[in-house]
Amino acid sequence: MRPNIIPQAARLLNASNAARFSFIERDKVIETPNFTLIQNRLAELEAHHRVIRPPNLAIVGESGIGKTHALTDFADHRPPRRSAEGRLKVRVLHVQYPPLPDNRWLAGSMASKLGYQLALPRGEMAVFELLVDLLEDASTRLIIVEELNQLAEWPRSEVREFHGIIRWLSNESKVPMVLSGTEEVLDLIDGDVQLRRRFERLILSPWKLDEAFAGFVSGYLQTIPLRNETVIDRSFIERLHEAAEGITDTTVKVLQNAAKHAILDGAEKIEARHIQKDATQPPPSTGKRQVARRTKRRRLR
Repeated sequence: MRPNIIPQAARLLNASNAARFSFIERDKVIETPNFTLIQNRLAELEAHHRVIRPPNLAIVGESGIGKTHALTDFADHRPPRRSAEGRLKVRVLHVQYPPLPDNRWLAGSMASKLGYQLALPRGEMAVFELLVDLLEDASTRLIIVEELNQLAEWPRSEVREFHGIIRWLSNESKVPMVLSGTEEVLDLIDGDVQLRRRFERLILSPWKLDEAFAGFVSGYLQTIPLRNETVIDRSFIERLHEAAEGITDTTVKVLQNAAKHAILDGAEKIEARHIQKDATQPPPSTGKRQVARRTKRRRLR
């Protein structure tokens, strides 16, 4: 057993290529600086006292920088539970903003995750009044809304409605809110004077070519079932950083693809030649035979 990889990976060193590929592709929690920064701030908001103007947070960064990974992990560690009376308790409500211009969709998604199974009221105001009641019943302490940047393409009237909904919901529920997305989120929040004053900014930057990035790479390689140890020198880190442009998700995909190539060619360690600069290329496969579908022949009459 190699001492520099985690036990789950070590147990797969002699497994089939398919089994190792499957493990390589799984999500893995690596506590990056951005991951820790986000989770620490979320924990502070979750523990905040209920006040008339609760603190709110906007998390902004490029796609793939690690926002969703940190937010999802935080919510997953606080799953909904049933009280002794059978009521659903949702301490952290985690939803995504709808892909189409429809604020009722957001309300419906939130209500559904709070355990509401009936049709929503017809009136817009009644919908959000119901939502406040559901948040109270569920003892919700934090609301997380992702992919807010999709609003940037919505009609101006819908954006104004969004501003009003967020202000009202924050005031009435007294629950801290976290809005997450790409840089368009700041433009959306800054479009309303009150929201601009209420939302703290947490702006995430891509990895720099430094020791922190090398540490992340080293930590991630410990989760990959390769029989030989990868040499992490300056040229390796420079090539990887250039290929992934400092984006966490892209770095992970580049390493996953490189590890698969290293398994297939027998190197069993990632070398510079395995690192492909274009992470959009199809990943290598195990070469398993595909079963062709049989088609029924028509009978001649």
